[in-house]
Amino acid sequence: RTVQELGFTQGATLPALLTAADAQGLHACPWEIGPFLRLHFLDQPEGAERSSGSRPSAPPGSLTIVSHAPSQSDAFPRGFYLRCVDGVLWLRGYRADDQHIWDPEDTLVFRRLP
Repeated sequence: RTVQELGFTQGATLPALLTAADAQGLHACPWEIGPFLRLHFLDQPEGAERSSGSRPSAPPGSLTIVSHAPSQSDAFPRGFYLRCVDGVLWLRGYRADDQHIWDPEDTLVFRRLP
């Protein structure tokens, strides 16, 4: 879901996004889902390049996997994102604290429980 699809037209923090997602029956993914999704989603479209000088944000066209970080250390990634750059598929770690504002067009991956 995009941040906007979760109801935030001006962006939102991860705690707010998790609350909204929960109301829609969506939940954080297990940490280990990142590598599995990268191996499964082999036809991910090419992402656009980010303009230089912009504030830290998810790369255009990326899919950010929402998960609970296994460590509270700032040196440890919070989770993973998937993207395609010049035809090369990527799985990268990301760092963001609970005050980071996710942009309305950012796409987040959640899990739906049965």
